[in-house]
Amino acid sequence: EPKEEKKGFFAKFAEVVTTKKISGSQFDELFWELEVELLENNVAFEVIEKIKQDLKAKLVDVPLKRTQVEKIIEDSLRESISEILDFPTFDLVQKAKEKKPYVIVFIGVNGSGKCVTGDTLIPLGNGDLKSIQELYETQLRKEKENIIGSDKYIYDPDIEIFSLDNRSLQLIKTKPYAICKLKAPEYLYTIHLENGQEVKATPEHPLLSIKNGTPIWIKSEDLSPEDYIAIPRKLPCHENPIPDLLYYLKVQRFFIRIGPSFEKLRNYLIKEYGTLVQAHKALAIKQSYVTFIADWRRKQTIPLELYLLFREKAELQFFGLNHYGSKEIPYPMLSIELVEYVSLVLAEGHLNKSVVEVTNKNPIIIQRFIYLSKKLFNIQPSTFVDSRELIRSRIYNRAVIFLLYKGFEVPFGKKSAIIKIPDIIFQSSNEHIRKFLISYIEAEAHIHLDKRTVEIPTSSKAMATGLINLLLRLWILSTLTEKQTDFGISYRIFLNGYSKIEKLRELGLYTNKSNAKLDSLSNLPSQFETTELIPECGNLFKLKRTENQMFQKDIAQEIGCSRALISCYESGTRMPREKLLSIANYLDSKSLKTIAESEISWDKIKNIEKRRSEEEWVYDFS
Repeated sequence: EPKEEKKGFFAKFAEVVTTKKISGSQFDELFWELEVELLENNVAFEVIEKIKQDLKAKLVDVPLKRTQVEKIIEDSLRESISEILDFPTFDLVQKAKEKKPYVIVFIGVNGSGKCVTGDTLIPLGNGDLKSIQELYETQLRKEKENIIGSDKYIYDPDIEIFSLDNRSLQLIKTKPYAICKLKAPEYLYTIHLENGQEVKATPEHPLLSIKNGTPIWIKSEDLSPEDYIAIPRKLPCHENPIPDLLYYLKVQRFFIRIGPSFEKLRNYLIKEYGTLVQAHKALAIKQSYVTFIADWRRKQTIPLELYLLFREKAELQFFGLNHYGSKEIPYPMLSIELVEYVSLVLAEGHLNKSVVEVTNKNPIIIQRFIYLSKKLFNIQPSTFVDSRELIRSRIYNRAVIFLLYKGFEVPFGKKSAIIKIPDIIFQSSNEHIRKFLISYIEAEAHIHLDKRTVEIPTSSKAMATGLINLLLRLWILSTLTEKQTDFGISYRIFLNGYSKIEKLRELGLYTNKSNAKLDSLSNLPSQFETTELIPECGNLFKLKRTENQMFQKDIAQEIGCSRALISCYESGTRMPREKLLSIANYLDSKSLKTIAESEISWDKIKNIEKRRSEEEWVYDFS
């Protein structure tokens, strides 16, 4: 079957023209694809806007014949580009003599100066979540920094980020050409969204908005409250191979018992280095040679660093892990159960250099901690009820303590304001993330039937942003609030709306009581999906309906709603995504369908704050 030839801007425009006039909405929809092409080829927004307005003046509400269209467009483009590039000529040498030093500025491609602040979190293709400043500094340790004037660039960085396909509005993984570090401008804009999140960017940084059913990139300085900007509905990370937890422990003086395979290692080291003394020196082993040999011969243990270096080359076996002579624990695979255990400790636990303790009034939470301690580490916790009737369960084992501290970044001491999602969790599979969230939500969340919402509180901003991103991995959108209390800032993540509650039900919490509450919540009426309402599509919807010579009652009957509701949609009321998709399919509208099936949602701007920059640098990808 012959492949259908892709139609360009000229052909599509000529298709809709006979001798009738083109409306502004029709023009905007047709121009969108050309706008995308120009943006993707680094044409500046100002240039695109001039081309658009010049074309609009010649084509909209003007009687046209199909045979005239191509010439009108070509002439308009030629005039627009000529006006942009037209400037008076002058003698450069003479100018340079008149004023010294004479500065010549070479203007960069579109993207220059369009940056965000260093603390902006960037979801990576491998599931990780890092600030853009941290990404730059990490790459700087591996790659050369290129300096042009006051700006700095690292080309071909070894990272994969998400970007938006402007045609399909789907998120795709891409490798940036460069990561940039530029001098911060005098002013920055902080854009606060209704979902509680914020964007801090330079005045020129573009954000995707939507006008009359057409996605459009708008500079930060040109946005206003009541505008909508795009946010991701999901983070389509690939299923990563399970990370090897031992690599996260290698600087914390762990020891591995390798059993009889120590003879294999001995023979390998002598073969490679000549003697064990020379091997000890060449490998810079932190233990003294005497202690190293004694541990090797008596206990059949070696430092973890040595095990990681030679386990494959010398075919080493693993019989146990300890920390400075603590009771051995089995090989710490990043299993579903270990992820669940870590989640319980982060939610309800306390850690110091001698004890791991989990405290809760719910006996099911404590029973789960006891079960997992036995299964994972062969350790029976000691458990008691304190004077406040809280159940406390403890284990005393340095290997487990430092496994949590180093491998999963659980801090010692008071941790509520500084905990975060461990890096290794971000890099793990969606199944691991499901188990982490189930455990954390069961321990920390409140299910409010009266407020029709699920609330997850935390005192840590890093934990709040981490949870929001983990939820996105499972297609669960959330909102964030913060409140100043006597004890500091308190953060609240809220999940409401039928689809989110259904996804939590699919996860399945520990207790029958919690699952019963979720069942009741999902059965309540009026579960509005505020994050799944699509704005700014009324005019385009009306245009497509009239082009198809249909009445409002026809659409209402097709999608199962009242004619009055269709009238509201056409007047500007936000449309539920599933209804917009039904309408798009019925009207055979590709543009409406693209918006309905996109991997982005639209959140309203609450307010915009312009402030003097306190940052020295801003960052961007190109």
